[in-house]
Amino acid sequence: MTYQDNDFYISLKNGYSIVDGSFCINKFSITDGQDPDNEIKNGLIVPVSSDGKITFKIGRKGSKEVATWYNESISASKTDTTFNENPDKLNFALIGNLKLTITGGVLRNKKETFTFSDIVLAQKSTGTLISSNEWSFSGTNCYFDEKKQFNAKAINNSFGYTVSFLIKKEGSSKINVIPPFGLLLDTGSWMKYLPDSVSLNQIVIPGSHDAGLSELSNCNPVSGTSVEGKTKTQSGSVGQQLLDGSRYLDIRVDYDHGELVTYHRGDGTVQGYLGCNGQSLKSILDQTKNFLNTHLTETVFVKFSHIRDFPGHVPADTKEKIDKLLKGYESSIYKNDSTNINLANIPLKEVRGKMILVFDYPEYIDSVQGRFRYNDYNQASPATNITVFDKYANTSDFEKMKEDQLKKWKEKGGLGKDYLFLLSWTLTFSSFWDNLKVMSSIENSAISANEKLIDTLYEQIEVHNFERPNIIYVDFLEKVVTQGIILYNFKDTLYTLETLKAGNHLISANKNYILRMQEDDGNLCVYKFEDGKQSDFIWGAMEKNNFTPFKNAVLKLQSSGNLVVLDEGGNQKWESKTIISLDRNVEEIRGKLVLENDGSLKLYDPSGNIVWKSN
Repeated sequence: MTYQDNDFYISLKNGYSIVDGSFCINKFSITDGQDPDNEIKNGLIVPVSSDGKITFKIGRKGSKEVATWYNESISASKTDTTFNENPDKLNFALIGNLKLTITGGVLRNKKETFTFSDIVLAQKSTGTLISSNEWSFSGTNCYFDEKKQFNAKAINNSFGYTVSFLIKKEGSSKINVIPPFGLLLDTGSWMKYLPDSVSLNQIVIPGSHDAGLSELSNCNPVSGTSVEGKTKTQSGSVGQQLLDGSRYLDIRVDYDHGELVTYHRGDGTVQGYLGCNGQSLKSILDQTKNFLNTHLTETVFVKFSHIRDFPGHVPADTKEKIDKLLKGYESSIYKNDSTNINLANIPLKEVRGKMILVFDYPEYIDSVQGRFRYNDYNQASPATNITVFDKYANTSDFEKMKEDQLKKWKEKGGLGKDYLFLLSWTLTFSSFWDNLKVMSSIENSAISANEKLIDTLYEQIEVHNFERPNIIYVDFLEKVVTQGIILYNFKDTLYTLETLKAGNHLISANKNYILRMQEDDGNLCVYKFEDGKQSDFIWGAMEKNNFTPFKNAVLKLQSSGNLVVLDEGGNQKWESKTIISLDRNVEEIRGKLVLENDGSLKLYDPSGNIVWKSN
């Protein structure tokens, strides 16, 4: 008997690639005499290389005993197999957990690990040549869908969310694992993985522009004309938008046909009376309340912006009706006893499970009742409770919109300010000529713009070192867009020239550790982190030094490669004492500080060498 290298290959598609992985054997059956040295054993972990190769050292000889064991295992688990048959002889069969850490695709440079439990890998001989050995991939969580396509379920290790991957055979010893185009994480409960202590101005939030306009009624001109394409702004109801990850709802209210409704209509001048009503306000509040009742870790901004002012539609009456309706939702509304509270600084712990109501008008404002004043500007004022820099481009031209919003983002954006910055990734049919374009629609424009959003975020944040925005506003919000936004809350890496300001943090990819640039004393510390709660202290930059606490600390990875903590005057309080040689001609290749999954901090040079670590 001769040991053979039995190679099995996994290839990722849709722009994803494997970082690393493993297959941990739990059970196995091998033809007698084909593993005399007992190389294969329960608990053995076989690595998966970055090119997707797994190698098992076993002899090759088919037997009925292995096939019987395999068929009984498959039958007992009521699973499906890529063999598409019950083989009469097999060389070996292995049952275990396959773990893959992937990057690319919608993740861009981020990494997520997925575990496929109870996977069965089996090999049979179909001839005398090595290449004639055929592999099967199956398991208790594998199935054929309604399209007769083979799928395998896996758990996202960071978010505990189940994802189905399409599996396609390619030859006798290779499978293509195809991640879903849309969802890789739980968009319904993503705030669960944020620290309780993080303030609202330190979170990156997907937002829904004109959130109520997923359904249309009372259109003018009548339904069936091109007005619908210029009016509908969302594909799913507010309840669906919340499940898809939105946490900031733009609500525009009118009292029409005997009820409070959302609306999107012209002003009666250049645009005539084009427009429609959308969801009723009651249905939006009901859906938000129901969502929060079942997702207690989340919070939702509900912004009351436009109130329709039109003959027969009196804003004062509409506002009074809104206030009366809101009294039926008291238990779901966040309240605060301070009239001067700045909501931007509120920790997430205080608002979990609540809707935060903010109003772009002065009537009925009372923080004790949960009615907070909103301001559209870039400087917080005692007269308001939340200030959002929200200035849309007012154009239907994508390039003009992008240029306008990136300029405003660069000038005004960034987490941790006393106001929130909103990136309005929306195209507007604002002119008479825009509305004459019969074939144009908000949906078509939004789909095109949204496809470019994730690439733009990556380019600006990861390459050009833009500080992250607080709110990213889109039309026709969907999971493939929101997950790309949400992931910027779970940053585990600090690149050259990037900073981590006081109160900000990094979270390890497995969500088990948090690095905090502490506000109260200026120390840089790592803690255990579980379900949004900071626990055991792991490491502190200045823990062994007698240092005087200070405010407004900043962590910076300097161009030289030295990692430093600075006070607000730019004085150095701590350093890693490292130097990294950088290739000045390649902007994307930079040094990086990573909070690893074991809680250690490691500083890498552009070649991937570790030049410093915390512990």
